Amino acid sequence: MKKNRQKQFQQPINAVSEIKKMGVIYNAQETQIEALKAALRKNFPNVAISEIAFVHNEKGERLTQVFSKKSFSLSGKIKKDSYAQSFSNQNFDVQINFFQKENPFLLALSSLAKGNIKIGFPLSESQLNHLEFKMALDEETSFAEEVKNYLEKIK
Repeated sequence: MKKNRQKQFQQPINAVSEIKKMGVIYNAQETQIEALKAALRKNFPNVAISEIAFVHNEKGERLTQVFSKKSFSLSGKIKKDSYAQSFSNQNFDVQINFFQKENPFLLALSSLAKGNIKIGFPLSESQLNHLEFKMALDEETSFAEEVKNYLEKIK
């Protein structure tokens, strides 16, 4: 699985003149998604936001777009007909990797997803994100404001 991710990490940043679509990958156990979505909507009011949550067990989960280790084959490829496959096939102007605890399944989906600009937190996989912010996960408002600030500067 690591070899597959290494190829994906080498992607260069693609300039985005207008942000129309944003994807958010997060760990359901770490993140209050409603607070993050509210902060992103406030700073990006005309942007379509898609999200997917990593969960340990998909059964009985109340979130609609989820994936787990069962979404991957033994070789590390995303299984067809999963939310992870659907999410990874979408093209995002901006991809938010909103997690700090490293998890091979979060890292795999984050590297395979098609985000022109990938934004997240410092991780040992330093090539995953184009832009990283060092702050706590519960600072959703500050995070969204910083994302907006930096994206305006690099347009």
